[in-house]
Amino acid sequence: MKKLLICTNYRANPNQHSCAARGSKALATDLAHLVKNEEVEIIVETSNCLGYCDIGINLKLSPNGDFIHNAIKSQDSQAKLFELIKEFAIK
Repeated sequence: MKKLLICTNYRANPNQHSCAARGSKALATDLAHLVKNEEVEIIVETSNCLGYCDIGINLKLSPNGDFIHNAIKSQDSQAKLFELIKEFAIK
């Protein structure tokens, strides 16, 4: 089964960027609900650091999918992100 990995890592130094500080935990919850409600066949999982902290929130489509950087928690961006996830799930 395909997966969507969402970084929910906080960095030790609060002055450094991190996905969790940018709201990745809430985004993971929202996307998990969307996937369930729309019956999209993909597993949403939280992950430790995926790298690229300066351009997060970072997500990874697995296996062999792309990284998604700067995923923000606005409704417009979330709708576009969800469409990308659905396309990946049916490939």
